[in-house]
Amino acid sequence: MRTAVLAGLAACAVAGSGCFSSTGPDVSRKFLIHVEEMVAPAEADPGETIALGFYGTIGTDLCHEFDRFVVTRSGSRYTVQVWGRHTGDTVCATAVAELNGVAYRLPPPHTGDVHVSVVRPDGTTLEKTIRIRG
Repeated sequence: MRTAVLAGLAACAVAGSGCFSSTGPDVSRKFLIHVEEMVAPAEADPGETIALGFYGTIGTDLCHEFDRFVVTRSGSRYTVQVWGRHTGDTVCATAVAELNGVAYRLPPPHTGDVHVSVVRPDGTTLEKTIRIRG
């Protein structure tokens, strides 16, 4: 691992670019990701698995990454939290870390319309309703 980090630093020095930034002595920390868009089908069958895709910015360097989904269900209503983590005390490549369609699947059965609410860090929510045929 140390050899890979040193090789990366040497490559940046040769290229003359500032492609790394130090995060300091920070330890790994978790945070709620601001989801900008959720992609979902308009309709689904009662026995169909519903695939949701999530998009947004995770962080300002590549030490920011997707961690996990926390999903609660109450009947046909789902509340989704998309969590990220920042790995600390390392050298981070300077680039925007994106949430590019990370998928979560809602297993069947579904009755009535399915309502999905994504919680954002600022307390707002992103909402989608999926009509269940039949």
